[in-house]
Amino acid sequence: MVYCSTNPPTTSTWRLCARFEDALLEFAGCVAVISHDRWFLDRIATHILACEGDSKWTFFDGNYQEYEADKKKRLGEEGAKPKRIRYKPISR
Repeated sequence: MVYCSTNPPTTSTWRLCARFEDALLEFAGCVAVISHDRWFLDRIATHILACEGDSKWTFFDGNYQEYEADKKKRLGEEGAKPKRIRYKPISR
């Protein structure tokens, strides 16, 4: 497991993260990345598995910017806006 902060506090940490991104770009295998940094995702993502609410998972072939454009096209401008998740109550 590797952790790399996308908001590094020092120049040395920033350089380490830049090297990590470069290594990901050169890596031939599969890496699961969870990040809020859209620039980072645009740079390294080639496929996206997104949870779009109501337990619906969408697989997209492309980077984050392309995924967002596709999501707006599929769901409309209003449907693509982030929404608070509502959990279903557990019943026994």
